[in-house]
Amino acid sequence: MKTNALRWAVAFGLLAAAGRSATAEPTLKIGDPAPKLAVSKWVQGEPVTKFEKGKAYLVEFWATWCGPCRVSIPHLNEIHAQFKDKGLIVIGQDCWEKDETLVAPFVARMGDKMTYRVALDDKEETKTGKMSETWMAAAGQHGIPTAFLVDTSGFIAWIGHPMGLNADVIEDVLSGKFDRQKAAQEYADTQQKQVRLQTAFSAVNKAMRDKQWDEAMNKVEEYAKLVPPGPQKQMTTDMLRLNVLFGKEDYPAAFDLVKKVSDANSTNGPLQNGLAWRLITDKGIKQRNLPLAETLASRANDATQGTNGIVLDTLARIKFLRGDQEKAVALEEKAVGLTEGEQRDRYESVLKKYKRGESPEIADELRARASQEAMTGKWKAAAADYARLIESEPDDHMHYHSLAPLLVQLGDMAGYERHRQRVLAQFGSTTNPVIAERMAKDCFLLPWSGPDAEKAGAMADRAVSLGKDHTYFLFFEFAKALAEYRQGHFAKAVTWSQKVLDEKQQSSREAQTYMVLAMAQYRLDQVEHARAALAKGLEISGKMPGINSAKLGPDWNDVLIVHALETEARRLIEAGKQLEEAEK
Repeated sequence: MKTNALRWAVAFGLLAAAGRSATAEPTLKIGDPAPKLAVSKWVQGEPVTKFEKGKAYLVEFWATWCGPCRVSIPHLNEIHAQFKDKGLIVIGQDCWEKDETLVAPFVARMGDKMTYRVALDDKEETKTGKMSETWMAAAGQHGIPTAFLVDTSGFIAWIGHPMGLNADVIEDVLSGKFDRQKAAQEYADTQQKQVRLQTAFSAVNKAMRDKQWDEAMNKVEEYAKLVPPGPQKQMTTDMLRLNVLFGKEDYPAAFDLVKKVSDANSTNGPLQNGLAWRLITDKGIKQRNLPLAETLASRANDATQGTNGIVLDTLARIKFLRGDQEKAVALEEKAVGLTEGEQRDRYESVLKKYKRGESPEIADELRARASQEAMTGKWKAAAADYARLIESEPDDHMHYHSLAPLLVQLGDMAGYERHRQRVLAQFGSTTNPVIAERMAKDCFLLPWSGPDAEKAGAMADRAVSLGKDHTYFLFFEFAKALAEYRQGHFAKAVTWSQKVLDEKQQSSREAQTYMVLAMAQYRLDQVEHARAALAKGLEISGKMPGINSAKLGPDWNDVLIVHALETEARRLIEAGKQLEEAEK
């Protein structure tokens, strides 16, 4: 659950940047010539083809899924507004994006809050993107947001978190007063300090993995001496100390430290809420302290003035665990009213449990277990657990969405048929385009015809008619293409498939679409086109995790759907090819 992950990230002090693990020694440093721009598409603003002498450029790497990146956008927009007429061009360079089709709608929603140029990375030759490799990886930058300031002569003048870039540096760069050589030396010194800091941090992690708790605490203190002064130093090191104390099961000391951190940051709502959530959900903490958790959650609620649904959900959970069912229901009802989409659906499910006097903790554990089983290829166990989740939370469409491809993968045709009927009964009349799309797609993973198939087709119709302005509209179009194919409308299936393929793609959706397109074209006797589409789909699916890899990751659901459609398309088209050869 994404909101839970966010709460945990804050509790562990992990929201400094969204990152990737470090690899090679940096080859791009301050003082070096800036690499060339490599953009596949300009989402917003006039294209920049090269760095012009006399102009400065701020190239910021970000992604729509990155929380810290979103926090930085207002600061970048202020820089853009302040310096756009003085020779500075700001470029929001999207990178590591899971689905590039989300970028344009995101920028559109931001409106006048994000008015600078926005570009997509060139992934024609490399999966991670050309800019990601020649800028980020080359500079040893493995977390976003990261910004590069290019001076008026085309050299790198500054690298770092965009929130750390101040107007004085930009003024100096634009006026020609910037001392590039001095900045390069200071940056080199900083990088050396970072290497020492990372080495110390790795030593802490190793001692914790080995469960050498006293050694781990000693390593934390060594690490603390290297952390540069600043408002985050105490919190960062205290979070590490807390991890060690909980691992050691020294609960009195751990709870005392939690109180100390809470008292020192009484108005920091996200931190208070993250700590509270950890105290009540971390399975590694064998001794609960619900009164302390309630104090933290109450402080979070006060800090957010009772208007944050995530905080209210945390506080409701604590109230329920402490036996105050009435208050838990009231708080969860407020959380539902303050949220939307899948988060609202989740909270509504939790609310029903509170009203029945049931704890949501059991479902949380089952959900985590089922997801892990699916990611590691334990299909039967995962299917059984998702079936239990459906019984426990019958209104949560994600459980149904997870179970459908598992039943197909297992070859449980009777179970899959029962599942389709239950999907129609539960969600057949939904007006939520996201739910309509997912349920329609789930019903059409295998061939289906008759009145029930028409009902599923109507869900796909509602998805595209009600979700035209939705971020996920390409998903809705794919569901429509699949629905048309299953209902024998092959020409329409081709048209809808091609609409999807006209846009930038997420690999799994692109592979799924090519499979449907191939089958529809084959049914229309467009055999060569069908074989070409199948080949393209196989090329994409071949780069995805293998079905038997046991390491499918969080996108396991899409991997299974690709596999199901690929199997069907190959049988259809390759069988036809064999028949043609036999007739010769």
